Amino acid sequence: MPGLGTTYGRGGATTSPKDLLNSDVILIMGSNMAENHPVGFQWVVDAKEKGTQVIHVDPRFTRTSSVANHWLPLRAGSDAIFLGAMLNYVLQNDLIFREYVVHYTNAPIIIADDFQDTEDLGGLFSGWNEAEKKYDPTSWSYKGSRKNGAQPVGAEEGGHANQGSPSTADLNTYEKDETLQNPRCVYQLMKKHFARYTPEMVEEQCGTSKEAFLRIAKIFCEASGPDKTAAICYAVGWTQHSSGAQVIRCAAMLQLLLGNMGRPGGGIVALRGHASIQGCTDIPTLFDSLPGYLSMPRLGPDSKTLKTFIKKYKTRTGWWNNFDKYIVSTLKAFYGDHATAENDFGFDWLPRLTGDHSHQGYWKEMLEGKVDGLFVMGQNPAVAGPNAGMERRGLMKLKW
Repeated sequence: MPGLGTTYGRGGATTSPKDLLNSDVILIMGSNMAENHPVGFQWVVDAKEKGTQVIHVDPRFTRTSSVANHWLPLRAGSDAIFLGAMLNYVLQNDLIFREYVVHYTNAPIIIADDFQDTEDLGGLFSGWNEAEKKYDPTSWSYKGSRKNGAQPVGAEEGGHANQGSPSTADLNTYEKDETLQNPRCVYQLMKKHFARYTPEMVEEQCGTSKEAFLRIAKIFCEASGPDKTAAICYAVGWTQHSSGAQVIRCAAMLQLLLGNMGRPGGGIVALRGHASIQGCTDIPTLFDSLPGYLSMPRLGPDSKTLKTFIKKYKTRTGWWNNFDKYIVSTLKAFYGDHATAENDFGFDWLPRLTGDHSHQGYWKEMLEGKVDGLFVMGQNPAVAGPNAGMERRGLMKLKW
């Protein structure tokens, strides 16, 4: 659904671990930070000694729990329900940082009239194609966006190096209601959607008592506002759920509503771990990105020339308005004096993507018998993969 946001790109942490020293509350979920990220956890310990409240929400009582001021157990896999109830708590009690939300998020933007929520369609959003088993997100657009030639919300191309999403400045071109009262604005649609995530649902589905949930929600929300900030830390305990992306987006929406993004002591710390995940995006070794989160060109008309490639990914405003400078700089770094304006700075020499070469993509090829062998370094896919059962079956198809 068209949830709260400023842009719809992908990325890692929005702050550094050291910035936790500025937090009034630190919420850790999907992570045993004390044991798995001990160097970063020093900042949590130092913050606690300064008076910061530390909350650990996790199925297990771990060394992280023992350091926290508050440990709240929940059933494994129920994180999205817990965060949905946190969002509902904020929305129903009008605890948003209103000045921040109105001016720095898409909350006031009006959504197209043909968007329908799951409540209206028996569990599915509008745009579901039963035959293809996927959504057409056209109805999720900002009102007026299609006549302006903009991409529908949520229709952006997948991958780690995605660009081209609307910036905050672009949002001023759409219909909006800064009072947040219009029933079709993002804020009201969110309020309606998350109303189902009640403290009673948390008690039933998460196994966390209603009283304990409300106590933690109050502590976290009271540490957010004009003069206070709260941070969220997560790790692969969120990422590797089948609904990991939805869990992390819920956390992002919670932080935006409370005005905790882009401010000292706020943000979301994505705790990276095995096989240098952040290094993969920076070097990069990911199949779909060039250094600096630049997209790899794909086989097709958008990547036929440097000009068409820049046209696809350069935005009117914001950081990626400089996309042309970044890609030319990268090409010059790759090819040196051979990269000239006459030959598109060697753009034709870059390989083109022809399909899905992601983690799940090549595991699917293993299942189909298209892969002979695999080197496994710094991870255990038979246990920790996003679909461990499928990955075990794929491993059994290998020659070595």
